[in-house]
Amino acid sequence: MSANLSYNKDGKAEMFSGSGIIPWHNEGTVIPGRATASEALKLASLNWSVEKFPVFYNGNNDKLFSPVQIPDQFVNRRTDKDGTDSILGIVGKNYQVVQNVDCFDFFDSIIENNQAIYESAGALDKGRKVWILAKLPSQIKLRGDDIVDKFVLLATSHDGSTNLMAKMTGVRVVCQNTLRAAMSDKSETVRIRHSTNAKDKIAEAARVLGLVNTEWEKAKDRYEHLTEVKVDTMMVDYFLAYVLPSVGVNPTRATNMRQVIQELFESKGKGCTFDSSKGTAWGLYNAVAEYVTHVKTYKENTSKLDAIWFGSGDALSGKAFECAMSLDNTSHAKMEDFVNAEKKKAEKWESR
Repeated sequence: MSANLSYNKDGKAEMFSGSGIIPWHNEGTVIPGRATASEALKLASLNWSVEKFPVFYNGNNDKLFSPVQIPDQFVNRRTDKDGTDSILGIVGKNYQVVQNVDCFDFFDSIIENNQAIYESAGALDKGRKVWILAKLPSQIKLRGDDIVDKFVLLATSHDGSTNLMAKMTGVRVVCQNTLRAAMSDKSETVRIRHSTNAKDKIAEAARVLGLVNTEWEKAKDRYEHLTEVKVDTMMVDYFLAYVLPSVGVNPTRATNMRQVIQELFESKGKGCTFDSSKGTAWGLYNAVAEYVTHVKTYKENTSKLDAIWFGSGDALSGKAFECAMSLDNTSHAKMEDFVNAEKKKAEKWESR
């Protein structure tokens, strides 16, 4: 269970991959062709239901149970086809249950018009999060034959942690790094308006796709900018110190992580010798993306996919992208002051 995906009672991963693509963790159902949202979710064994129930506590101090309802508190319960059930989370009174198939079928009109392909679908954390990954038809081509595939990640939760949303994510072909593609207003996601009306669903899909395509054009400009920014030793030192500061972590551990990322940037990273990467801010950012996607180890109870898309890995990648974008606008004097301050913090910690 390498990716800590959600698994059914038969031990099968609740995940589907289309177009004959075998996922990196080699789990789930793989089919050669395309699928609708309903077909994808069924193939991923996600055709279970969710119901919302009130929460009670024992209002009697005696052993005899005397149920008292807790105001505004409800529990979401998952029920599988065989009748088994499990608790997904506690939600508020305004939380609206939306079944898996109803979450994503609005996007089927886009798939039918060949404007995207559902590449994979699955569940994380026993079904608390459910997602579909759709691949867009065009690619970003950077200098030196460096290609980025464009995706839109559709996701929702059944524990109240996230709303139904769409998120841009990229994959660098040469190394399969998951790339950050934050929108121009620095928001991470597009909130999707759920509707049961067919016409409204088509309109919402067109709105989301239009916004995503526009933002991908802007992301392409940002990626191209990073390939043009040449970095020197001070810029590399500043980038590593900013992305992985000593505060809040053992400085020795931070130093080791910086060393791994620097080696990925200089010689060990896949694609590090590309013209677009060698000695550039794009190469620096991709060293962090490769670390997050392929090198970093995650806690046993944390899904790697969850961390890369929504958690600590995504946060680290985002911080690296933000810093890379600022390198050509930051003075060397400011960089040097920051690096020296980091060194003093590490020395102070080690002398305790």
